[in-house]
Amino acid sequence: MIEIGDPTASRLIVPALAQCGARLDWTVSTYLTKLTSSRNALSCAIDAKSQGFFFGLQVAALSEIAEQLGKKDWNLSLNHCDEYTPISPGIYNNIVNCNCSSADECHISVMCFEGNMFNGTVPAELGNLVDLLYLNLNTNNLTGELPKEFSNLINLRELSRLSSNNFNGKLPSFQSCEQLRILELEASGFEGPIPSDVSLLLNLTEIRITDLNGGASEFPKLENTTALEKLMLRNCNISGTIPVYLANFSLRYMDLSFNRLEGNIPNFEGALHLQNM
Repeated sequence: MIEIGDPTASRLIVPALAQCGARLDWTVSTYLTKLTSSRNALSCAIDAKSQGFFFGLQVAALSEIAEQLGKKDWNLSLNHCDEYTPISPGIYNNIVNCNCSSADECHISVMCFEGNMFNGTVPAELGNLVDLLYLNLNTNNLTGELPKEFSNLINLRELSRLSSNNFNGKLPSFQSCEQLRILELEASGFEGPIPSDVSLLLNLTEIRITDLNGGASEFPKLENTTALEKLMLRNCNISGTIPVYLANFSLRYMDLSFNRLEGNIPNFEGALHLQNM
C-alpha cells in the first residue's frame, strides 16, 4: 500500500527505492516517509518534502551496490533515525539505517551486510555514502582490493567488520578516516604491513587485525593512539620489540600472539585496566 502526501516526494523516492528490486509496503506522508516491511534491510524515516531527492540519490548508490553484490531482496522496516546506535554484537543479515537528526538532511549512516556470503569485489559506489558511520561486511566471500573511493568515507566511526573475507593486496590507508574508533580486519586476506598512517587515527579505541599475509614488518606506529582500550595484532608477521609506550595506555585487552616479536616485554604492572594479555 502506498499513500502519497506529497507528489514530488513520491516521484523522487519511489523510483529510487524501486530500483532495489524489493516488494515494498510503504506509507509516504507529506512530512514523514515511513518505509516498512516484515523483514529487515533498509530502515528510516525522512522528511519527504525537503529531503526525498537527497535520500533517493544515496539509495540509488545502494541499489548499484546491491546489484553488483547479487543482493536483490531489499526489504524495509521502520526506524525513526533519530540517532546513531552501533549494531549490537551477534546481529546478522541486512541492516541499513539513515540518520535524520538534522532538520535539513537525511543520510545513510549504517550498513551491516554480515553473513550474506556475497561474492565479488566491494563496489566503488560505496564511496558515495560519505555520511556512513558504521560498516560491517563480515563473513562474506568478497575478493580483490578495497576501491580507492573507500577513502571518501571520512565520517566512518566503526569499520566493524571486513573480517572473514578473501580480500587481497595491501592493507588500505585509513588516513582520511580520522573519526574512526573501531578498526576490525580479522582474517580478511589482506597483506601487511599495517599502514603507518594508522597513527593519525587519534580516536581509535579498538584495533583488531589478524592473519595478515606477506613478509615480516615492524610494529605499527601507534604512539599517538593513546585512547586505545583493545589491541589485537595476532599473526600479523610483526617483528622487532614490543613498544614501551603501550604500558602507558589504558589497555583492557592486548593480544600480540603468533608474531616474530623478540626482546623484553615492557612492564605492564602499572596498567591497572589490563585484564587479558
